[in-house]
Parts: sequence; structure tokens; C-alpha cells
Amino acid sequence: MVNSNMADEPLRTGDSVRSPRDWIAPVLRPQRRQPLDQWALLVVLVSLGFVEVWCRLGLYADGAYLFWTDLQTHGSNLAPNFANGRMIADIIPQLPLIVALHLGVQSVSTLSLVWSAGIVLVPLALWVVALGVLWKNALFWQLAVVAVAVEGTTSFFAIGEYNFAYALVALNVALLVDGLKTIPRRVGFVVAAVATIWSYPSMIYLGPLLVVLVAILIGRDFRTRTTDKSLTVFRVFGIVAYVVATGMAKYSIDNPNGSNVQAASNVLAPFQIDVGQLRWTFAFVALAGASAVFRKYRFFGVLSFAVAVWMVVGERHNDIIHQYDNRIVAGGFVIFGIAIAGLSTLIPSLDLTPRRWLLAAIVVFSVYSLGPIARSATGYHGWLDEVRGLIVSNTTPTTAINGIFTPPSAKAIYYSPYRWTWGYAFVSQDLEPNRRSSMMLDTDVTIGPDSIYGVDSNQLPVPFPYHYTE
Repeated sequence: MVNSNMADEPLRTGDSVRSPRDWIAPVLRPQRRQPLDQWALLVVLVSLGFVEVWCRLGLYADGAYLFWTDLQTHGSNLAPNFANGRMIADIIPQLPLIVALHLGVQSVSTLSLVWSAGIVLVPLALWVVALGVLWKNALFWQLAVVAVAVEGTTSFFAIGEYNFAYALVALNVALLVDGLKTIPRRVGFVVAAVATIWSYPSMIYLGPLLVVLVAILIGRDFRTRTTDKSLTVFRVFGIVAYVVATGMAKYSIDNPNGSNVQAASNVLAPFQIDVGQLRWTFAFVALAGASAVFRKYRFFGVLSFAVAVWMVVGERHNDIIHQYDNRIVAGGFVIFGIAIAGLSTLIPSLDLTPRRWLLAAIVVFSVYSLGPIARSATGYHGWLDEVRGLIVSNTTPTTAINGIFTPPSAKAIYYSPYRWTWGYAFVSQDLEPNRRSSMMLDTDVTIGPDSIYGVDSNQLPVPFPYHYTE
């Protein structure tokens, strides 16, 4: 008598009898594990996002200037420019603020929340949707590791377009490997593939890898004689989009920008200032992949857990200000996700369903990676309150000139880990739009031309043309 519990058990390599279904890539094979742990991971990611929004992380660094610009122009500065390789990554996260402005919202406090929600939650939503596509898919946990690695090393610089771009690439991978057999998925794939064209310069290397992944999927279908002509058309469309995205990354009008392709030439720079987080994160991501690929060897799962515990106990986080420096190398985590998806397609016998050791390791790794981000976000919120307090309590500008701080209490603000010198004047006006004479100015400003985004660092930003309340 056959045990009914064995009916849904997949065949393993070496079994004498194999069904045609077993030759379909294992990423299409549903997981047998209950999804409670998956829900827990999503709750952690989303909770972190809302903490970042509440703490106004959208104002960090360049975000203060761009928020000021949108309030100045009501979004007229976001006119589509198809020669800009970051157009979609620039526009989509800023749309919530533009809508709020056109609805007549005048409270800068409320608008900064809306701004942060767009900057933080739009990329996070792409990660969540990608993981949702893989919900019943053993590749879910590998993509989850990539999401945590990217968020933990780069997401504090929320204004960076790479946050949108890397999540967008993950969504493309999820849709490709989990099938495009429904109309909503196909429509979503077309939109996601086209969006990569105007996402981020990292598509110069992610684009070709996506092309390889599509080629592997098409090759698998021909090999197993399961070719769907309409599905092939969509995949070929994806190839065209990724090729164009690669070209746009190289020839976009923002090519001379320091954040562009040239930054990849100094890819080792982030490791030179790394205190351990970046190196050990790469090590963990590699071990997590090895634990899944070599699932029958418990050693890799145990080792990945040991590494995760060591990271919590023995490895400090890099300074928050260096998250911007990680923007290029963080694409390596996405490369890893694409590689695992391709490998699981090339080797049908692989079963990526994680063992308990790997799941435990991912939990510990998530605590190590995301916990400090939440703590730093609350610290940044406190720093904004301190800046506001200085502005309100002083009638003259807060400055740091030639090592002399005015008032002296400003020293702690200027030496904060959340410093972003050229943006001080902008964040001042973003916090208190009606207190122009007491703004906080850049450090060590000098008289003369020192133009930053069209505004001299020794001058106050021009007043808002609209009336905003605090």
C-alpha cells in the first residue's frame, strides 16, 4: 500500500522513474514549507520601511535638496526626458509628493512624510511584489537574502535611484523564472522590462545578465519541448528591453555623473573603508546560495548560521554615510540572485527549498542587517529635531567656519554621523520654511563661487514661491 503522504514528494536525482514534470526547472516546483516564516520576513521588511518613512529618511543627504526642488516647482522639474537613463527611477518615487502638492497640501511636515513614503516604499514595494511572485517557489528565500543584503548595505541613502533599480531587476527575475502564463503577469513583465531602460547605470552589467537568464529559460523550453510561442515572444521582448537598457546605461546624458558607470572602475573602494559588514555580507550571501544548491550537505547550512551569528557578535556596521559608496558593489548581490535563478534552470535536479539551519541563518542575518538601519533611522529623526531646535532658538545662521561653531552647541550637529554638508541649508528650510534668517549653513563655507546644484554654499536657498506651513 502506497503512503498517501508520498504522493506529492518530488523525485530526486538517481530515481529510476522520472516524470516529464520533473524536468521543469525546480524554481517552478512549489515549496512544501508553511509560509509563516515568509510572512514574518515580509513583515520585518515592511515594518522597516514604515520606520524609515516616519523618521523622514527621504530628507537624508541629497533628498533634502530634491524635496526642496519639488516644493519650489510643484514637479515641473520632473518632465520626462527619455535621454536620461534614470528617468523612471527619478520620477516614479516622487509622484506621491507631486500628487499631494497638486491636491493643495501645504504642511511641510505632512509633505515630508509623503515624500519619504514615495522614496522609501516604492522600491520596497517592488521587493515585496517580487517575493510575492515567488511565494510558492523555492527561489523565494534566495531572493529574500538578496533583498536583505541590498537593504542592509545601501538603503539608508534612500534617495539613490539604485534602490529602485535593484528591486526592479529582482522583480524581472521573479517574473521570468516563475512563469508568465497569466495576463496580469505578462503585462507586469512588459512594464517592468521597459522600466529597466530608464533605471540606473548598473544596468550596464545587470542587463547582459538578464539577457543570459532569458536565453537559459528559452533553451530549457526547447530542450524539454515545452515551448509556448506566446511565452517566447514575451521573453524575446525582455531581451530587447535589456539590451536597450544596457545601451542607455552607457550612453545616457548622465554618463559623466560621478555615480555612473565610471564609478564601477573603482569597485574596490567601498571595501577599503569597510569595517567588516560588506565583506561578511558577501560571504553570507555566497554561503546561503551554497547551502541551497548543495542542500543535502548540512555543513553549508550550519556554516551559514555560524557566519550569521559571528556577524551579530563580532562585526560592526559600516558608518551610515558610507551606504552611498556601496551603491555599485551592492549590484553584486543582485548578480548572485540572477546566477542562482539561472543555475536552478540549468540543473533541473536542484531543490532550493531551505533546511532549518539556513532559515535560522537568514533570521539572524536579517537582524544583523536591518536592525541597525532602523536604529540609525530613529537617530536621524532625532538629529532633525536637534537641527530644528537650533534654527528655532537662534536669530542668526548656524555655521561652522574655520573650526568655529556658531552657536558652540552646533558642533555636535556638524559632527553627527548623519552629516551631509552641502545639504544643510536645504534641510533647514525643509524643516522650518518660515525661519530663513536662522538656517543652518554648510561647514567651512567661504566667500566666493562654490556652486552646488546652482546654489552658492555661502548663500541661503531662494524662498519658496508658495506658502507652506510648518
